[in-house]
Amino acid sequence: MRTRTMKLTRRILPIVCAIFWHCPHRSCGDTLPVITWVSSPVEPGQHALLAVVGMRNRSKIEVKQGTQGWQSVLYTGVTEYGCAIEVPRSFAAAPFTIRIDGGLPFTANVPSPWFAFGDQGNTSSSSGWVRVVGDAVNILPKATVPTATLPQLKLENGDATHVLSARNTTWSEGIGAKLSRWHAFFDLAGSKHITPGVYKVSLAGGRDGLEEPVSFVPLCTFETPDVPCLDTWTVTDSAPPVDHKSNADGLRVFTVNSTQPGPARNATDAVQRAIAAATANGGGIVYFPRGQYFINGPLVVCPGTYIHGAGADLVSIYFAEDNESTAPAAYVTSSSPGSWGLADVTLYITAFAKNIVRFLPGTNGAYLRRTRIRYNSYFCLEATTPSSSRGRTATWNHDVGVAVLLAGVNIFVTDNDIYSTGDVVSTQNNGDTSGGRYMHIARNTFWNGATTHWGISWKQTIYEDNVATGTSVTAMGSNYPQYAHNVGLPHVQNIYHHNNSQTMVWGNDREMMTCDNGGGVYYGAVLPAANARHSNETRQVPETLIHLNTSASAAQPGGAMCVLQGTGTGECRRVIKNPATNSKAVNLDPVIAASCASEASSWMLPDANGALLLKQNSTFALVVCCDSTCGNPIPPGAPCGSLPSAEALVIGIPDNWTLAHQTCNFSYSEVTQQIVLRKSQKCVGITTDSSQRLVLLDCNAAGARTRWAYNAQTEQFSLQGSSPKSCMAVETSVKPNLEIFSVDIPFTVPLDSTSRIAIFPYVGHIAFIANNYSDGGEVQFYAEALGCVAAENRFTRTGGLSVWARGFHGADANLRQQFIDNTVVEGNHVWNYNTKPNDPGEFPYFPGGSKTLEPWFFGALTNGQGMPIDPFIGPTGFMGAFDRFIVMRGNRVASNGGIVIKGTSANVLVEDNVIANSDVGIHVNYTTTQGGVVLVGNTEPPSVPPNYNPYVNE
Repeated sequence: MRTRTMKLTRRILPIVCAIFWHCPHRSCGDTLPVITWVSSPVEPGQHALLAVVGMRNRSKIEVKQGTQGWQSVLYTGVTEYGCAIEVPRSFAAAPFTIRIDGGLPFTANVPSPWFAFGDQGNTSSSSGWVRVVGDAVNILPKATVPTATLPQLKLENGDATHVLSARNTTWSEGIGAKLSRWHAFFDLAGSKHITPGVYKVSLAGGRDGLEEPVSFVPLCTFETPDVPCLDTWTVTDSAPPVDHKSNADGLRVFTVNSTQPGPARNATDAVQRAIAAATANGGGIVYFPRGQYFINGPLVVCPGTYIHGAGADLVSIYFAEDNESTAPAAYVTSSSPGSWGLADVTLYITAFAKNIVRFLPGTNGAYLRRTRIRYNSYFCLEATTPSSSRGRTATWNHDVGVAVLLAGVNIFVTDNDIYSTGDVVSTQNNGDTSGGRYMHIARNTFWNGATTHWGISWKQTIYEDNVATGTSVTAMGSNYPQYAHNVGLPHVQNIYHHNNSQTMVWGNDREMMTCDNGGGVYYGAVLPAANARHSNETRQVPETLIHLNTSASAAQPGGAMCVLQGTGTGECRRVIKNPATNSKAVNLDPVIAASCASEASSWMLPDANGALLLKQNSTFALVVCCDSTCGNPIPPGAPCGSLPSAEALVIGIPDNWTLAHQTCNFSYSEVTQQIVLRKSQKCVGITTDSSQRLVLLDCNAAGARTRWAYNAQTEQFSLQGSSPKSCMAVETSVKPNLEIFSVDIPFTVPLDSTSRIAIFPYVGHIAFIANNYSDGGEVQFYAEALGCVAAENRFTRTGGLSVWARGFHGADANLRQQFIDNTVVEGNHVWNYNTKPNDPGEFPYFPGGSKTLEPWFFGALTNGQGMPIDPFIGPTGFMGAFDRFIVMRGNRVASNGGIVIKGTSANVLVEDNVIANSDVGIHVNYTTTQGGVVLVGNTEPPSVPPNYNPYVNE
């Protein structure tokens, strides 16, 4: 093995030559550089990435710790947005301070608490516990030094102050008290009595014990746009959602009395009598003694009712088999949102089902515990031939049904054993997009036929100690995606994913984990504060009001506003709200034939690219809807505008993708008065129903109804033959002001004319710690992901671990991500499979049919995953760094893998990684990366040439 200690910053000259580097916009003159972020935790002798506004090559960077004086440090990997420094080996594993050119100091290695979680979810009982998750909760290395100080939690109000030290044990009852660098557990019962009340919360990280005085950092959890910084914690005198096994807590018990066994084994009446009695009582315990219970229909309880059995090994409930028309919405649920629970039974479902257990949106304080679910919607499935088959057939899809459908707040799913031919736990399609908050999903055994979990809109959630095994060819992984980005929801945030096992993931894209489906409502410039268009309503807090250069396509409450280029690069803020507008705004969908007096019925004739632009806002153009939600889904290989049936027309952005695929290339003929989609030779027509929607039709199909007269003065297309006269228009409605966005915290340095921002759904603050992944695809921070970490995980025969930003739906980004101390036990994996063919009507999603990092394992890449980079740019045309401020440190590859940095990645630190038994090592594509790639202290196979890439076409 050979060790390479290189600081490579091609495209950005090394420091000794940096005097020739162009001085960026804000750093010229007297403006001092400003540090906005430092990667943490970082130990002495390691490097830290710095995000800097106004970085200068000839700057002097100094550090200090404790009572020591300032000392200069070397730095490298310089771009105009940051660099990397080496932490002095003489320092302790504790906070330290950095300054550039004598400017404002920045303290590194202090905790950044994301959220707290209590034994009641979003509160704690006075005899319970509270856990804190975030960056640098514990700075200490794995080998704790003798002078170590554990993390400390401070609870204070006007009456008392309590300082608690973290525990570093695992309780016998299974509560995860294991200390990590991103998590700490605090036992309230073990301290002096804490009086119920509301406390301000702050945290001091675990450290080497040399820091005096101790720095406590306030908790600041983004809950909602209305509660952007929750800095308090409530301690109650009530018990957490407990196991209601008896009437010891005052609940009345209603026992199910059913004949066991006998010919009349149908227990439906007996069960319903017990549930009705509990309902009449206003709640209680519905208790199943030992036995087998055959039931027709669902179990629906009122809030305050808890179903318990004598034990999952003693009680089995068999639901009658249903089909697609008879299956209930769920087999066990509540009649309305509220507290309820299910525990200590076994459920059998052996035919079609929609959901087994469902928590309704708005549920607060509910649980599923120690329950065994055997849900097989293909029970006794067998081939339809030969005719002598003794099995059964099924007509429904492979991924039908969810074992546990989640929603609400303070939900506990613990110690269960769940087999599902569909998804196991999910918030998808549960009545709204609010998802679940303060959920504890722990110590479960999952057998998944589809996805282990859809973590859509999960917030403040701990998912730990679960073992998931794929049981079918369609088994998928544990995902934290977001969809419906155009409506600003959902967001995924603040998740501690710890000590789980995931194996046998062979379905769909084989992803062990993905964030998935990037999107956004804006990419572009902002107006500097001095030039901002203020209304009377928006003058109150100008430092948190961001004025866009043009209108966004939609609001994005709770979303991320990130700076991708120019002043402020690498910083993100959360969107709070948009001020109301006093005028009507464009409703982008649908395009209709409406009154010619409409404000949004004026159009600019097709330009050189064929874009027919809406005059009221020239950002938008008439396009063909290429989404199944608009009617007919586009079959494989068929480009938009080619279907024999009508295709819907909507408003979209005339970007590179739509131009390339003929979805907005129109022409207008004054002779024929037809608006024609070029190449397809189809015409813009109108539906024959009352909706008056515009669609693409065969140019001869609708006769005179497809004739449009263009008025150059009014810039309107009027529909010939219509009475009363109708024009091509879009609906209008009162909407938020989409040119002004309010954020939770001012940017460190005010944005200016150089700043380019993107606004997209927030996916971030997810910690994947000490998990085991085997036999499946990739763990990927796909599209957008912010401030996440993957550390101390073990991978065996999987597809890789990557930050992978995309520009498909918008200018998405991966910012401030860290891969630390992960181990690739065995680098073998499935490769060269074809999940989606390349065809003329589609962008090359998987060039060559590959969806892996082959032959590497760890990667930072952007846009498509082609070799070496997909030329696909995305609708914004943004060609800057989609991946920035990425740390890959201390990772180990035992065989057949490596590290690759490609695409438009920048400011990437690759440090102290070890690669063995592999044909590749570390490769950086200096043709596409944008500077600041630092390689230091890595060990690679001696037979591999430096920067080796087996793909010769780079």
